[in-house]
Parts: sequence; structure tokens; C-alpha cells
Amino acid sequence: MYSQCAGAVGVGYRWSGGPRLADTRALQARADRPVTGLRRLPNVRASPDASPGERGRMNRRGSSLVESLVAMSVFSIGSAATGAWIAHVLMTDARASRLLAADAIAASLDARMRSNGAGVAAGSYMAAPQATSCVQACDAAALAADDIRRFRQALAANLGPAADGVVACETTGACAIRITWQHKALLAWPPTP
Repeated sequence: MYSQCAGAVGVGYRWSGGPRLADTRALQARADRPVTGLRRLPNVRASPDASPGERGRMNRRGSSLVESLVAMSVFSIGSAATGAWIAHVLMTDARASRLLAADAIAASLDARMRSNGAGVAAGSYMAAPQATSCVQACDAAALAADDIRRFRQALAANLGPAADGVVACETTGACAIRITWQHKALLAWPPTP
């Protein structure tokens, strides 16, 4: 058994004889118990002739170029799919917003047309000239022209300059409010007089 001794030159070890029988039995009893509390030693390298199982992950210093390229391609595909999904969601949201605004504007014109039955019967909503504001003492044609002016102003304010709207009435008195956006049909509202 070696024991540590301090000398003039430095610390050394000397042989103090073999283990006693009691020490051997204690060592044997400790060897039969499971070992607990082991810690991993930092920066320990396996010998070059060790098997891959003994080396574990010690021989890996980083990822290879192929692994990096695969990771980048997976990330780019995921990013492209997310970008396409976000663009689709934004377009759908804009379309729904335009439809809701067009619906509210058509409902407003429908209410105005219901209150001006004489203007609807005379066909004033189909060929309404540009009119100034009609506040008091307006006949049915002037009121219809004011309603169409307000309708077009609401379209321009809420849907932009690409929006347009017309009223088409039949001889039976049934009318339809048609709203287009960028020359595509957006809404067809069939009010009744």
C-alpha cells in the first residue's frame, strides 16, 4: 500500500506494505455494492485504439457540412410554407373585410331606397345624375341622386377607388344593388321596394 509523504524535493509516494486481511474484506464488501455518485471527467479523450462504443461521442467535434445543409433546407422549406400560409391568410382577411364593408354599404342604400319608394318606382336610382347634398325639400329624383352620391362616396371611402356600384331595377319594381371591386363582382344585394 502506498502512502503520501512530503520530503525536501516534493510530494512522493512510498510503499508501506500490503493490505491487511481486514482491509481486503472491506474492499471486497465495497466492490459488491453498486457504485453511486460517479461524475463524468471533463475533457477526457479515449485512446486511439479504443472501440467506437468506448469512445462514445468523444470523437465528434461538430456537425458535418451535409448535416448543416439538410438542416438549412428543412428550415427553408418550413419558412416558405409559413410565408405562403401567412400571405393566404392576409388575402382572405382582406377579402372578408371588403365583403363586410360592401354588405354594410348595400344595406344602407337598401334602407334609403325603401324610404324613397317614389324614386325607385320612377327609376331614379338607375340613372341618377351627380347631385349635391339634398337636405330639405327634395323631390324623389333629387333624393335618389343624393342617395347614389352617398353610396359611391361610401364605396370609395371603405373599399378604395377600385370599387364601383350600380343599381339595376326591373319593370316589376325589383331592384338589385351590385358592387364590384377591380371589375370583379363582390356583392349582389336584392332589395325590394
